[in-house]
Amino acid sequence: MTVVEVLQKVSHREYKLWESWFFHDYNRSSKLDEYLMQLTYTIWCKDRTNTDNISPESFKVKLVKQVPSNKTAADIFNEGLKASKGIWSAVLGIGRKKGTDKNVIDRQPSRPSSWR
Repeated sequence: MTVVEVLQKVSHREYKLWESWFFHDYNRSSKLDEYLMQLTYTIWCKDRTNTDNISPESFKVKLVKQVPSNKTAADIFNEGLKASKGIWSAVLGIGRKKGTDKNVIDRQPSRPSSWR
């Protein structure tokens, strides 16, 4: 299912419900997680002498929600626009004097003889 289909079929409330279930389910440990944490702890301790401040729980992987930044939507849009303009100007050679960039070849590539 594409993102557009999901946005059309799922309401905001259903999405938030799924999101909360996902974070709760992902952060809950299973037996496999416990075994992997113990295995990782054992391998990690094998090469080290001081392991007093480490436990198998230290190797638990947790899903963390991103904290929203203080940037406004306009700031984010302007950053994306600036990045996009930079990429396209580099691709198209806009704003660059001819012959100043040594990595750019100023001639058309030659065709193989089989194309003629």
